[in-house]
Amino acid sequence: MSNIELKAKLLATAKYLSIIETILATVGTVSIIKVIVISYIYMNNHFEKDIFSLTTKKNLFDKYLALLTAQKEDFLVNIETIFDGILILTDSQVINIQDGILVNNTGEKKFTDKFLDKILSVSKSYSDSQMLREILNYV
Repeated sequence: MSNIELKAKLLATAKYLSIIETILATVGTVSIIKVIVISYIYMNNHFEKDIFSLTTKKNLFDKYLALLTAQKEDFLVNIETIFDGILILTDSQVINIQDGILVNNTGEKKFTDKFLDKILSVSKSYSDSQMLREILNYV
């Protein structure tokens, strides 16, 4: 791996660290499956600002899951980087993993990002197995 590639990987890992921390600061606990999907989509800015607008009357979260089809290769490559971020946070004891659920060890639960909070609240309507089925269906 070249020096430039290494720097790019470190930068991506740092961004995912921040997103994962933000997710856990927002909800306190979340499954690994949902963290992988939501952090990838959120990092790559694939959500439009009007995703939850009153005029659509329909949750467009499924549409954005479907976008993973076109981003399959990038998504699969980034899963490793997301896991690197999870491992760093686990090793530093910022988070804990219990039965596939990431837990915020800091005890801090704060409202950090209104948009992310809405995404996370919609994802609660998906069970982990349903979310995994959707991902496997699209990727």
